[in-house]
Amino acid sequence: GRPGGVFNHTAEISFPLTGNDVVVRQRYLGLDVFDQLKMEAEIQGSLPTIPVGTKIQIPDYEEQYTRTEPEPGNHCSATELSRAQGHSSPHSFMAESVTDVCNRQPRTSDRLVSEAALLRCVMVAKSSLIYRLDGVPVDNPFTVEQTVRFGECPHAPLNVSTVRLKVARNFISYEGRENIIRYAMTDKVTLSSDFDPCKEGRSKCGEHSFCRVEGNSFSCACNQGFQHLYSESDGVGSEICVDINECQTGAHDCDVNALCINEEGSYACQCVSGFVGNGQSCEKLETCEDLNCHPDAECVQVTETALQCQCLAGFTGDGVNCVPSIGRGELYHLRHWC
Repeated sequence: GRPGGVFNHTAEISFPLTGNDVVVRQRYLGLDVFDQLKMEAEIQGSLPTIPVGTKIQIPDYEEQYTRTEPEPGNHCSATELSRAQGHSSPHSFMAESVTDVCNRQPRTSDRLVSEAALLRCVMVAKSSLIYRLDGVPVDNPFTVEQTVRFGECPHAPLNVSTVRLKVARNFISYEGRENIIRYAMTDKVTLSSDFDPCKEGRSKCGEHSFCRVEGNSFSCACNQGFQHLYSESDGVGSEICVDINECQTGAHDCDVNALCINEEGSYACQCVSGFVGNGQSCEKLETCEDLNCHPDAECVQVTETALQCQCLAGFTGDGVNCVPSIGRGELYHLRHWC
């Protein structure tokens, strides 16, 4: 499934009774040299208020994960994209930090790897769950929509369309002295039975959408970067999935000195002329006027993006300050003249 521990997990949690929502984004970066799994997490949103000292109970539940990309039977091993100067997709990183999904060996390259290209396998799940406060016989509903993006080894692909996760014996405890929330549970992952609502549902979901199992039924959801739009173009009202223009909506992270370029299902950032970077971070290119070189120095381009002041022949210094060079003979003459 996810060899090497390199995958992304996003969970969108909604509490309909209180109107609270929270989004959890996790990036699992693989095992380090000590076999410790490294992870970065980002949490945004708000949670319902719970009285101090109250314990939370979550009954046993099941989740069904449906593979949406690529179609079952197709491999989704990692691919690399060439690096373009000053141009990047919103989720990209240098290959030196990427772990090979098959053998967990680091790769060394100066190529830019797109997460979308590396983690091409996608599984989604939507669950309707409840929690209870200890001693209060009231069910508090909440929904969890999850997306897992991962890369698989082409020599051992995950040739299944649905996977069932059974979760039991949930334990949640807050340690006030240490300000730590402790979780424990018993999990079991099994292949789903032959009953798969999406066997029929996939043919009914339109372009740029995928089928998602919901209990004994299914629903169609838009792919990442697309949104539902009601259309009557075919004479019958229906919902279609259209591209989200992140550049128009402002839902992008391009630098203020970069251009946002809309792409189907995504976007890219490109630094404007006079600036250099990956598009999400752009720095102004130095000019010779910025360096303030000495009159007896010249401005020299030492790399593609770096300039430097260098003293002219017959002068010495750092380029900002230059003095005439003095040879041994001249120094001997000066000492005796003095």
